[in-house]
Amino acid sequence: MTEQSPPGWLKFAPVLLLCLVGAVVWAGAGLVSGGLGALPSIPDFAPDIEKLKREIMAEAERVLTGEQSAQESAKSPKRASRQIPPPGKVFLEIGSSKLDFSLRTQMSRDMSATLSLDETEKGPTPISLLLSFRKKGDTTGRGTFVSGSITLKKPVDAAGASGLEFYAKSRGAQSIGVAVMTRSGSSFMRWDWPDVPVNEEWGRIVVWFDESNLWLFNKADKTYIKLKAGKMPEKIENIRIYLKGGQLNKSSGSVWVDSFGLF
Repeated sequence: MTEQSPPGWLKFAPVLLLCLVGAVVWAGAGLVSGGLGALPSIPDFAPDIEKLKREIMAEAERVLTGEQSAQESAKSPKRASRQIPPPGKVFLEIGSSKLDFSLRTQMSRDMSATLSLDETEKGPTPISLLLSFRKKGDTTGRGTFVSGSITLKKPVDAAGASGLEFYAKSRGAQSIGVAVMTRSGSSFMRWDWPDVPVNEEWGRIVVWFDESNLWLFNKADKTYIKLKAGKMPEKIENIRIYLKGGQLNKSSGSVWVDSFGLF
């Protein structure tokens, strides 16, 4: 037999009991003052009843406020702020003379996108990686996405690293999604940060592995299974820069990235 949790109203039983007692006393005092007011031996209950009313209301407010605060804390846990780490070890500079990666783009039907090398917006190095996107007609934002994939020809050793860093700037998007992937048997492990703020000026982006969404991508049926966070990557084989419909604040735009490293 499955044990059932007690009904939610039981948590307010003390308050309800106080309200019931107060109501009985209050009603009794009304009868005394109304029907038996001529008897001089009956004391005046009014001051006591007013005090009891205030105590009941204060207790009810305290319980309800505590319950609401507990629910809000459960829904929105706050992470402790972390200090920005010093610059880490760069493993991929887009401006490197040796191309040790391959590029690929993916997009929904209502979007067009390209991923290419660019020399017009110089960042940490003379050449950066540019993900350009454009909406095709009206979009609802639901299911809309563009993705630029960087596959490293030689996997990067990530053992002992706390997170990923890179430089980025954007026009037409207030935030981007970032993910790193590595093989796990016949599938892939994916560390994902779906909403990373970016600006219109170059800036250093820092994301922590233990604050990512962790997924296992099943290649057989092409589905994602969410895993418990905490596992750290041993190596990195692929980097994804992507945007979803809600992150696109214009009909077209661009995202530049450069100098990926580990800290």
